[in-house]
Amino acid sequence: WCLICRDGADGDVGLYECNTCPRVMCHKCIAVPPDSLELVARPDIVFMCLACHTQRTVKEPGPFHGFYKGSLPELGGEPALQGFLQLTGRFETGSCATLAAKPIAVIHFIVGGSDEVVTPVPLLSLYLKYFFPTGGYIYLEVPFDITTHKKISAYTRAQEARFAELKAHLTHGGRVLAFFSDHSEEDSGWLFAGREKGSFVTMSVSQVSRLLFLIFL
Repeated sequence: WCLICRDGADGDVGLYECNTCPRVMCHKCIAVPPDSLELVARPDIVFMCLACHTQRTVKEPGPFHGFYKGSLPELGGEPALQGFLQLTGRFETGSCATLAAKPIAVIHFIVGGSDEVVTPVPLLSLYLKYFFPTGGYIYLEVPFDITTHKKISAYTRAQEARFAELKAHLTHGGRVLAFFSDHSEEDSGWLFAGREKGSFVTMSVSQVSRLLFLIFL
């Protein structure tokens, strides 16, 4: 979604992807001169979004050029356009803002692994990590299959190491965001606990919760 208008690429709306972060800006919100559209589409042109530009120019404000030849400006890249880019949308940010946050860990419990359930959590994690440029953020994906006693024991042993990593990361004041990606049986509402002989096995919500989360409590 565009950093300015929060809209996506639809119809004739094109998006410019920042080369330093996951953000994008659409061509409706930045006024690229019509005679330069082919130039900025060249593979040797790199783009820096307004958010990254603002972060880099807090102490020494400068015009927003956006597009650079060959590399980013800190690596010697020169502006690709003759003048600076004008915004046709509205962008608001503090003149001197500091993001202060305690360490955060995102734990994603997912039945069978990411191949079993399609979920936006990894994409969310990719977005969040850029708010912690000096560390303080980790993403732990925890696939589970707890349909037999043997599998439960294997799961518990695997999570002991993850718990140690989590505890070391959070120290004494961190926060945990837990996501749970699973399906449920339509009639009973019981959750899928994994597969056995190719078929999903269900358990009650309380059983699945106890087996999955006990090691982390």
